[in-house]
Amino acid sequence: MLALSHIDDEDLMEEFCAMAGMLYAPGLEGYAAFDRGETVGYCLFFAKNGELEVVSCSWEETLGLGLCDGLLRAALDFAQRQRGCETAVFSAALPRDVLEKLPSLGYFTGGPFSITDFFTGCKHCGDTV
Repeated sequence: MLALSHIDDEDLMEEFCAMAGMLYAPGLEGYAAFDRGETVGYCLFFAKNGELEVVSCSWEETLGLGLCDGLLRAALDFAQRQRGCETAVFSAALPRDVLEKLPSLGYFTGGPFSITDFFTGCKHCGDTV
């Protein structure tokens, strides 16, 4: 069974940063997915000045793209509810192959987008729920 958790442990955050090939920076937050205690994915982000910036997202490909979606949705929800973010944006530092997969999940990768609109709009017909 998969469990998604906000990461409060700085050592674990530094481990995820190393896996992402980046240095830990103050204010960096993350969500991780665990399967029987093993890390199977993570999403790293900054949530400040009303905007969530996703800087890294990685997951076990064998578990499918849905795991990436779950991690991103957890980060979006957390940033909106806990940090007051209204918009989100994907960093240009995200690998191209990850950015190319996101539109199929309903994410806008061309710049900032409304978190509220993302959660309330139907990606298939454009209607709100």
